Amino acid sequence: MKINLNVEFKLIENEPVMSERGKPLTLRHAAFSALSLFPDRDATVDERERRLKLAEKIAITDGEIDLSIDELSLIKRLISFFYPAPIISSQAARMIEGAGKEKTL
Repeated sequence: MKINLNVEFKLIENEPVMSERGKPLTLRHAAFSALSLFPDRDATVDERERRLKLAEKIAITDGEIDLSIDELSLIKRLISFFYPAPIISSQAARMIEGAGKEKTL
């Protein structure tokens, strides 16, 4: 399923959420960080390797990427742990769940 990872997270006032680097936080940055930095102690070595490979795939992507439903589900779950604030975790879930759906007004 194709998803645009360059989508920015927004505050309630529609201002961008800023990352620790002082740049607008994107789904790409959040997914990469959650996959590569979240210390899931229950993950097996194989699961950690899978997460790192997915993070590397995301790191070299500029914009839209084709991800499986399982990969999107993993990203959504890990973002919710890595960024527990609803302003991030809820928006990430909406972005991921809306992937591949036509936007209507």
